[in-house]
Amino acid sequence: MALTDTAIRGTKPGEKPFKVYDRDGLFLLINPGGSKLWRWRYQFAGKEKLMALGEYPLVGLAQAREAHLVARKLRASGTDPMADRKAKAATKREEASASQREVDNTFEKVARKWWEWWSVGKVPDHAATVMRRLEGDVFPSFGHKFIDAVTAADVLEVMLAIDGRGAHDLAKRECVDIGFVDDRSIPVQ
Repeated sequence: MALTDTAIRGTKPGEKPFKVYDRDGLFLLINPGGSKLWRWRYQFAGKEKLMALGEYPLVGLAQAREAHLVARKLRASGTDPMADRKAKAATKREEASASQREVDNTFEKVARKWWEWWSVGKVPDHAATVMRRLEGDVFPSFGHKFIDAVTAADVLEVMLAIDGRGAHDLAKRECVDIGFVDDRSIPVQ
C-alpha cells in the first residue's frame, strides 16, 4: 500500500533503523535519531543500487515520488540514474570552477598578482607607491573588468582623468604600470 503524508508524520523512530515502503522500490528509511530519508532501491546492469532522494520533510512525499519517477525514466532509457547524477554534479562543479576562474581574471586580481611578483626586490616605498596609484585611479575605473575586456579607451580615460588633475607625469607612469599588468608574458599564476 502506498504511503501518505499522515502515515509518514505518524511514523516514530525505533531502536533500529527500519523502512516504510511506498512503491516501485521507493521507501522511507527511519533512523533511531528521528531522521527520515527517502531511498530508491533499483537494479542496473545486473547490480543492485541504492539512490538517495532527500530527507523528509525537506523533500515531501510528492517531491520524492517525482524524483523517483524521473530516475525510473532514466533507468528505462538505459542510463544509470546515479551515474547521471554524478555527471551532472561534476558538470556543475566544473561550471562553478570556471566561473571562479573568470572572477580571478579581473584586471584588479591580475594586477595584484602582478604587483606581488613585480615588487620582489624593489624598494618597498616605490612598490607601495605603485600599488597606491593603481588602487586610487585604475581599480575604481576598470578593476572589475575581465583582463581581456580592458580596452585602450579605458586606459585613455584614466590617463585623461589623471592629466586633468594636472598630474602629467603620474598619468604617464600609470600608463606604464597598466601596460606591465596587461602584458600576458608575466608569470601571474
